Amino acid sequence: MNIFFVTLNNLDFQRKSLFMQKYLLLGLVLFFAVSVSRVPAQSATATLSGTVVDANGAVVSGANVKITDKTRAFERLTTTNGDDYFIFSQVAPSNYILTVEQTGFAAAQTNIVLNVNDQSNLRVQLKVSGAAATVDVTDAASLIEETPVVKTVVDRQFIENQPLNGRSFQNLVELSPGVVIAPSNLPNPGQFSVNGQRTGSNYFTVDGVSANFGSTASVTLYETADGGVPSYSALGTTSSLASVDAVQEFSIQTSTYAPEFGRQPGAQVSLYGLHISIMQ
Repeated sequence: MNIFFVTLNNLDFQRKSLFMQKYLLLGLVLFFAVSVSRVPAQSATATLSGTVVDANGAVVSGANVKITDKTRAFERLTTTNGDDYFIFSQVAPSNYILTVEQTGFAAAQTNIVLNVNDQSNLRVQLKVSGAAATVDVTDAASLIEETPVVKTVVDRQFIENQPLNGRSFQNLVELSPGVVIAPSNLPNPGQFSVNGQRTGSNYFTVDGVSANFGSTASVTLYETADGGVPSYSALGTTSSLASVDAVQEFSIQTSTYAPEFGRQPGAQVSLYGLHISIMQ
């Protein structure tokens, strides 16, 4: 009889345990689902904002603002809002022509350069138009970076003029402040350390897509066990991430970067590839 009651108690305990495990698993799934939905997406784009003023410094409301990229046959339009402010978000890195128009003022044009992960601000001044319609064209505008990030941008022209070893832009990473080149081995697969962080704590993205999925064919995987280290080539270079000929520019953020960058605590390296318009 005692054995019978013990068996019933064990079965009851196992059922309760299984019931609790199911609810715990369901809670974990819901937690991660909510957490992932709140994580801001990383992107390889730029943001441009600014204000439009007249010759006296007063804001101009309702101005039409347009950015044009002739190489890709692309343009975007917006107007200054109720706060006399305009913004272009998620803009592809490139050279643009900014055109501002408003009734009673001469149209203004200026050349701007937006790099990957830029958050730039611009102030455009309009002049009162005369009898003849004119367009006030200025040289490249000096953009103001709105974020305190410590960032180095390497563009296409700089890459083409440098002798790169192994068809990789690995050596150009050293141009950023706080970067120390480190030897690569099985326990430490990374190539460089930033501000004293581990060599495997750097985060790479290619056109906004994570490139931290590296692993090794070894019995002991070390840091590559979770597939969270950069996916370097067999020779330890970045040629497996993107060909040098296919990279338009890349940025290396080493400190005080935005919250959207946070999977790894080291450098945030954003690669942006060449995008050719079908109109060319």
